[in-house]
Amino acid sequence: MAVFPLPQLEDNAVLLPSSQTNSTQPQLCDVWRDIQGAHNWNGLLDPMVPNLKAEALRYGNLAQLCYDAFGGKSYSKNYGTCYHSKRDLFNKMGMSESGYQVTKYVYANTNLLNQVFGEKPKDQGVWLGFIAVCTDPNEIRRLGRRDIVIAWRGTQTAEEWIEDLRDILVPTRLSYRCKRTGKN
Repeated sequence: MAVFPLPQLEDNAVLLPSSQTNSTQPQLCDVWRDIQGAHNWNGLLDPMVPNLKAEALRYGNLAQLCYDAFGGKSYSKNYGTCYHSKRDLFNKMGMSESGYQVTKYVYANTNLLNQVFGEKPKDQGVWLGFIAVCTDPNEIRRLGRRDIVIAWRGTQTAEEWIEDLRDILVPTRLSYRCKRTGKN
C-alpha cells in the first residue's frame, strides 16, 4: 500500500498530532472547520499550511487504501471484492493506528459488471470502498470532532472503463446556444 508520509516541518520534524507538537501552528481541533473548507481555504493554500497538508495526506491515504485492498486481478478468487474483512481492513493494510473503525462497505452494481464479475446478490456488487468512523478518543480530541469518512476507489478494471464509456455516450438535445438563450 502506498502510504504517503506526513509533511515535514522546519528542521525535518514530522508534523505530529497537535497535542504532541511545540509548533506555532494552531491545533487542528481549533481550526478543523477552516481545514475542512468552511471559508474556502482562504489563507491556507499559498503556501499550504501544515495542518491542511497533513489532513489532505491522511484522507488521501484512506482513499489509496481502497485501491490497494481491491481484488482487481481477473485471475484472483477475490476479483471484484475487498481482500479483507471490515474488521481486519485497517490492520491488514498497515493502518491499524488510524483511530478509525470500518462500519460498512460500499458496492456498485451494474448490468455489465454483473456479467463480468458473475452473478452477485442484488444488495451487493463490486467493492468500491468503505465507511469508517473515528472511534479513538485521542484522535477525536486531536480532530476536534468525531469524524466519519466515506472513501472509495475510482475506475480500475477494463470492465469498469467500458461501463464508464457507456455512460458517456448519452444523446442530448441541449447545446451551448440553447442553454444560453433558451432557444432550440
